[in-house]
Amino acid sequence: MNQTALNRYGQAFVQETPELISSKLHELNELLSSDTFSTPEKKKHYITAATEYSHECNDSFKLKHLRCECFRVDDAAKRIINYWNKRVELFGEKAFQPMTQSMACSNDAHALQINYVMPVVNSKTGDIIKDDAGRGILYIDPSRLTNQEYDRTSMTRAFWYTMHALLEDEEIQKKGIIIIAHPKHASKSSMDRKLSKNNITSMRGCLPIRVGAIHMCHPPFFFEIIFGVVKIFLGERLRKRVKIHSGSDEKVLQTLVETYGIVKGKIPDSIEGGGFTLDYQGWLELRKNQGK
Repeated sequence: MNQTALNRYGQAFVQETPELISSKLHELNELLSSDTFSTPEKKKHYITAATEYSHECNDSFKLKHLRCECFRVDDAAKRIINYWNKRVELFGEKAFQPMTQSMACSNDAHALQINYVMPVVNSKTGDIIKDDAGRGILYIDPSRLTNQEYDRTSMTRAFWYTMHALLEDEEIQKKGIIIIAHPKHASKSSMDRKLSKNNITSMRGCLPIRVGAIHMCHPPFFFEIIFGVVKIFLGERLRKRVKIHSGSDEKVLQTLVETYGIVKGKIPDSIEGGGFTLDYQGWLELRKNQGK
C-alpha cells in the first residue's frame, strides 16, 4: 500500500480484521433494532428494507456504511436510516428494487444517457480507474447538460446509480473516491445549482461513499458566484476537500500529476493533456448487458 498517497488528503483509515468486522456488524445490528435508537417513524423505511427486502439491506450493505464512517457504529446507523429515507423519497415504489438499469432505474434511461457525473472506467472490463492510493476517479462535466431537457429527480437517481456502481468495488468502499470536475466549457445555465444540491445532500450522510478530494479544474469566470451557493450544501467536511486548479492547461495537468498522483493516462482527455478516453456509453451498455 502506498501510505504517502493514502494519507494525501488527511483522511483516517481503519485496519480491518475479520474480528473487527464481525463485532462492529453485531453492534450495528443491535443498535438499529434498539427501541431507544431513533424513532419508529424515522426508521420505518429501514425496517421495511431489513425485514422485507433483505437482499438490499444485508450485512454487505451495512458494512459499506461502517467503512464510510471508519467503523463508528452510531454514525453508520444514522447514515443507514438517512439512506433509506432518501432512497424512498427519490425512487418511490421502486425504492426497494435492485439498483439496476432495468429495475430501480428503469424510468431513468434518458438521465443515465446525459448524466454529467461519470466514473472513469474501462468500458471493456468495467474496472474503475483509480489513483495511486486506490481511490476511484469520478469525472464531472457540467457542459453535458447544455441545451438538455431533464427531470432533476431522475438525474439524481442516475447519480445514485453511479455511486452504487462505484461501491461494488471493495477497495473503493474502504478508500473512497476523488472527483475531477471540469466546468471549463460549461455555460452559466448548465450549472444547475438545484441538481448539485440534490447530489451533494445525497453524499452527505446518506450514500456510503468517502470523498478524498474534489479537484475543480479550469473553473469559468462565473464560478465564484455559483460556488458561493454550492459550498453551503457541501458542509464543512466536503468544503475542505475542494481544490481549485486554475491557469494554463499545462499547469493544471502538472498539478494533478505531480502534486496529487493522478497519472496522465488516468485523466480524461477532455482535459487538455489527459490520456484517458472516457467511454461512458460503452460502460452503461456493458452493465446493462450484465443485468446491472
